[in-house]
Amino acid sequence: MLTTIELESIMTTIKVSSERGIKMKDVSAVILAGGVIAGSEELGDVKHWALALIDNKPMIHYVAKALREAGIEDIVIVGAWTEGSTSYEDCRTVVGGWRHIDNIEVGLKEVKNNTVLLCTCDIPALTAEAVRDFIKSCETYPELEVGYPISRLEDCQERFPEMDRTAVKMREGEFTGGNIFWFDRLKVLGKLDYIRGIIELKKKPFSLIRKFGLGFTLAFIASKFLGITRYLTIERLENKGSEILGLKVKAVLADPSIASDIDTLEQYNSYLKTLSR
Repeated sequence: MLTTIELESIMTTIKVSSERGIKMKDVSAVILAGGVIAGSEELGDVKHWALALIDNKPMIHYVAKALREAGIEDIVIVGAWTEGSTSYEDCRTVVGGWRHIDNIEVGLKEVKNNTVLLCTCDIPALTAEAVRDFIKSCETYPELEVGYPISRLEDCQERFPEMDRTAVKMREGEFTGGNIFWFDRLKVLGKLDYIRGIIELKKKPFSLIRKFGLGFTLAFIASKFLGITRYLTIERLENKGSEILGLKVKAVLADPSIASDIDTLEQYNSYLKTLSR
């Protein structure tokens, strides 16, 4: 529960941001760093993707560096392994748990600003320019409460040809989701318990279908398995996300580096091959 002083501080930040336009110093970032590597002799004693080495530096270093170079001053790293860990790019480290949703809550309560970028630790190709462009795009939607990046599959394949991506075919094209979210901190904190409930539904497929609605589910199935895309659009996806979360959700076209996450050994090795080209 936020204190009155904390709420007043956040509301002051919101007022300043709305009057002057959001500045990078008014944006906080939370890096989720809890991903565990399934047993791999190739990576030795490294147990978390955040610490997997790329050019002799841990993967999380590149994410923190991109956020810092973009101009974000308040950055918090959250993960179960962070106790007593080294600071990366002078970021604060906070001990979290093993579930993403719990780490999200820890991070959102720790940061200073109401505008928050939530990102994962496994996007080492991330650049400061990509971060700034994503924030700038989100700013064009004043009513935005959750911004979700999408990248065209063809752009990802051109930039990272060695890396396989999961994509969704829609009327506007084929897109893959990114690993940075734009959050209105207070609004999302108020919905976390509800979001936890939605996440739990993944174990109950029929309940999940009821939540998303039969029409939307059929549109997704038609696109996924039959290649029929006319019923699945970006706008419909945004509207359904907004309806389910009770928050204004917008899909924002983003740089491929934001969508090139590494969470398998195959993707890790593919990224190393891309670097060596």
